Amino acid sequence: MTDKKTYAETFDRNAVTWRTGTRTNGGGNCVEVTDRVATRLAADPSKTIRLAVAGRSDLPGTVLITLASDDDRNVREAVATNPRAPRETLLRLVSDPHRHVRWAVAHNPACDEHVQRAICASPDEDLRYQLIYRKDLAPDVAAALASDSSVNVRGEFAMETIDPAALATLSTDSVAKVRAGAAMNTRTTAEQRRVLAGDPSALVRSALVRTVTLEEEDLQRLVRDRSVEVRWWMAAALLTPPHIRDVLREDPDPSVRQQAEDPSY
Repeated sequence: MTDKKTYAETFDRNAVTWRTGTRTNGGGNCVEVTDRVATRLAADPSKTIRLAVAGRSDLPGTVLITLASDDDRNVREAVATNPRAPRETLLRLVSDPHRHVRWAVAHNPACDEHVQRAICASPDEDLRYQLIYRKDLAPDVAAALASDSSVNVRGEFAMETIDPAALATLSTDSVAKVRAGAAMNTRTTAEQRRVLAGDPSALVRSALVRTVTLEEEDLQRLVRDRSVEVRWWMAAALLTPPHIRDVLREDPDPSVRQQAEDPSY
């Protein structure tokens, strides 16, 4: 016959993973677990139990600190995604030996400016890349990404950033791939687009004509661009005005003329 202590421990372990369909605490947890129980279960020999604990939204920070040092990568990743994870825990996980744990930190809602700065200082290029899609970047973090050593990071950030200062920096980057990213950002100013329309790289000008609306002066310059690639992309772009498309139907290059007749692709 099961004694009371064994029964209680079994109940506590089951409470973590039961799915009753009822939310008792406003989060994603179905059964309330006390801090005492959570602390004990964080050291449970079963990684399935520890993983279930790490994913709960009602844990005290002390339990998450313990689980952040778990031997199992999946448990640490669950901590890295948990919005209740303390800042100090996330800062430590930025240097976790497993990439998926590190990357999870960048998507945690609790990834504040302190954690963002730590990520920017990380040698892991893919981790820094994960920050690009956050819309709550601190200004100095945006500036750091705009000057990142990786062309891939700067190029993608140029397309995605909502920070005006960062976009201004990226639109004049020394690498054409990065400027092309800025050319595809719909938040560029009319003046920035004018400068990009005269960019020496056809890659940049092609990115510009197929992505954003341009002033008439820029359209007239680009419809007669020296690069067939630029004119072809202008013919392919659905946002190209009809009167510009009429000019492209008379283009010297047959591929441009054909594309101007049928811009769908």
